[in-house]
Amino acid sequence: NCSIIISDLQESDSGSYQLRVNGYINGRTSGFTYDTRTTVHVRGLKQKPTLMVPPLTEGQQTTLTCTAPGLCSGSPPNFTWRWRRGEEDFTITGNITGFHTEILTDFTQRHSSTLTFNPSAEHHDTNITCKISFTGDTTTEETVTLNVTCE
Repeated sequence: NCSIIISDLQESDSGSYQLRVNGYINGRTSGFTYDTRTTVHVRGLKQKPTLMVPPLTEGQQTTLTCTAPGLCSGSPPNFTWRWRRGEEDFTITGNITGFHTEILTDFTQRHSSTLTFNPSAEHHDTNITCKISFTGDTTTEETVTLNVTCE
């Protein structure tokens, strides 16, 4: 019973795979190649991250969570948060970002990033984008418009 794990899978990993077992028999190197082949097709990433935004109230600390799509077995991705109003990017002062990896099995992990800040009226109707970059220049992103309630 054998498995293959390809970390940081890329489209160039598409192809036909065949199992070969190497070892020693009576002190001599020997090997056996199985006739059965399997074909792997790797396609570009189509899924977007999940961006969770709780109800936002002015002055009350909140945490946004961005979760990478799929279950990864390779290198952890990089998360980037971007704030935008119209065509202008800006930063939120006093924000805290965190990175989390949840290990689901020996070979699968779920990656997420959190952004904690105190929303204000000036954040209302701004866009927040979570961009995730994987090995091999593969990226995906999700954008939501913030709705901040004033007390």
